Amino acid sequence: MFCLLNPMSYTSSSSTPGAFVRRPRIHVTTPELEAQENQWWEKHSQLIHEIWGLPEALSDAVRGPYLLATLEKLLRELPARPLKILELGCGAGWASRHLATTETKLTGIDFSENQIALARQNAKEHKLNCNYVVGNFLSADQQISFSDCDAVFVHCALHHLSTEELHQVFGLFSKLPKGSKVVLIEPVYLDQGSPLLAWLDKPLRKLSRKLWGSLHVSAPANQILQKQTEDLIEESNSKAWFLSPKEVPFTVEELSDLATGAGLKMTEAPKPVTYFGLETAQTIVMLADKEKTLQQGPGAIAKNVWLDDLLLTFGILPRLTNNYFFCRICLEK
Repeated sequence: MFCLLNPMSYTSSSSTPGAFVRRPRIHVTTPELEAQENQWWEKHSQLIHEIWGLPEALSDAVRGPYLLATLEKLLRELPARPLKILELGCGAGWASRHLATTETKLTGIDFSENQIALARQNAKEHKLNCNYVVGNFLSADQQISFSDCDAVFVHCALHHLSTEELHQVFGLFSKLPKGSKVVLIEPVYLDQGSPLLAWLDKPLRKLSRKLWGSLHVSAPANQILQKQTEDLIEESNSKAWFLSPKEVPFTVEELSDLATGAGLKMTEAPKPVTYFGLETAQTIVMLADKEKTLQQGPGAIAKNVWLDDLLLTFGILPRLTNNYFFCRICLEK
């Protein structure tokens, strides 16, 4: 459930080009590349936790709405109760909190024992109907019966995989029973950007900042966090990585081919779930006044989530840029 930064939330003091440039997905991983990826996460885990994981109040404000909408969609389209949902790459289980209700039974799998321990603790504290398993989700069928699942959910984990590994995961999806659902939240290049609408990006960005209220005018940045983020981006630039050594956003064609190969049909084309909302969250979390950020941040984020919804309703959001969007992809077996 790790994910890259929103590029729009990052402003470097350097003029070095190349951050977040497109690059092809690695077809087959190697032990050396896996070591690089693991070292990258060890080095930057705390920073990524702060600016991607986000404090609970900010994360809930930006992700809660689209996770709740996903849950409602699954409950509406699938009759089974309790609805058995499998989350691959569940991490500490923060997404599970939004998917676990009296009408669902959620199982999560993640390779990290520490993350699973946190997930179990969170489930206990929130009294959630969740079961968490330590394991590699590339071989999750060795621990979990996919034929018993009604739905599979993945939040921003698949774009870290090689093409070969992606075929492994979609091979697991092919073992799901007929009629079951797969819902992915992943970064996707929609390539719908319009030069006629690109001019709107700058004024919309100004509007987004104004929706922050007093945070917009009075809160200085955390200089240490800002410098760490700049260093992370510059490292990626110098090594021709997108961000971490393996991660690459999807294209629509790539997702379509993976789904077709696994006998799945795409029932909902990739659709953005957040843009200005996530940008707001990732920017204000870097402000120095943490108390003020936690007090006023959720409200600022909620207003920007409303802005995202408005732009989506009128079909404007995907046309602002050809950069990637965090999208929901709905598949059916």
